[in-house]
Order: sequence, then structure tokens, then C-alpha cells
Amino acid sequence: MPREPESRPPPENLFANMCRTVNAQMLSNHAARAIYGRFEALCGGTPEPAAVEALSDEALRGAGLSRSKIACLRALAAYIQSDGNVFGRLEECPDEELCAALLAIKGLGPWSVEMFQLFSLGRTDVYSARDAALANGLIKLKRLHPQTPRPRLEAIAKRWSPYRSIVSLSLWKWRQHDWEPV
Repeated sequence: MPREPESRPPPENLFANMCRTVNAQMLSNHAARAIYGRFEALCGGTPEPAAVEALSDEALRGAGLSRSKIACLRALAAYIQSDGNVFGRLEECPDEELCAALLAIKGLGPWSVEMFQLFSLGRTDVYSARDAALANGLIKLKRLHPQTPRPRLEAIAKRWSPYRSIVSLSLWKWRQHDWEPV
């Protein structure tokens, strides 16, 4: 049986990373970077929960955030400042508990939680067939039909557990360079 891989330590400001993930929902990378840059400027640098709560909806809309993303960021800020949040005990928090806690925050969906686990927390067993780049990368790698359903992609990726994050990151890099499978 393979040894459970170790996760890399989480970055300093998980709230800012989650804000970046929320911002990136349903946007191109270019648009997400531009909006997040304006959002950071409004926050006076790295976003903190109190700074987000202090900003008006009008200011946040002016930065390019949608109403639903503003509501999500406010709910996330309130959650981070609550006593029951999971961020203080991430080291021992299993993926299932983390997902359940984050999915309970209005506006966070499975894609956001998966991207946060992969990029911000460095969890080692994350693949998201909800992500277009990952789905398309796997379809191209395995030479599948372009309309292959998500459950089929997830079943293929399950074979790589507990190292699906390595596959995910490799697929992103591969799609970025638009390489052809060998």
C-alpha cells in the first residue's frame, strides 16, 4: 500500500488565497488577475477579513466583483473570524471535513473548494473534472470523446489516488503549452 503523501505547509494568508479563488470563479485567468489586482488595492494590500467587511458593496462592484462574489467574500470573512472555522486546525483536518465546512459558506462550490485545496493548501489528492482545463487535458491525454461526462473523467482520475494533484498540476502545465500526447 502506498505511503500517504505529505502536504506542503499552507501559505501565510489563507483568507487572501480563498478570496483569489472566489474571484476566479467563472472567469478567464486574465480577467481574474485584473479584478483581483483592483480588489487587493481596495484592501490596501493583502486582503484581510476586517478590510473586506469595511468596504462598501459599491467599491467592490467598482473593482469588478459581482454581487454574488461580494456576498461570498463577506460570508467567508465572517466565517474566518468565527470561533468554529477550520483554518486554525488544517494540519489535522481531513479533506472531507474541510470540504463540508467550506461548502457550507454561501457562494463556495465544489470547484472553489477543490482549487483551494490544490493551490492554497497543497493537498495531494485533488482532481477536479469541474475545471475546464483539467477536464479538457484529461480528454486530450486519454484521447476521449470531447463530450466525455464528468463522472467518467473522475473515475479515470481516481486511479491516480492518492497523487491526483500531481496529475492535475501536470495537466495544467501540459494544457498551458498545448503539447500533444505521446
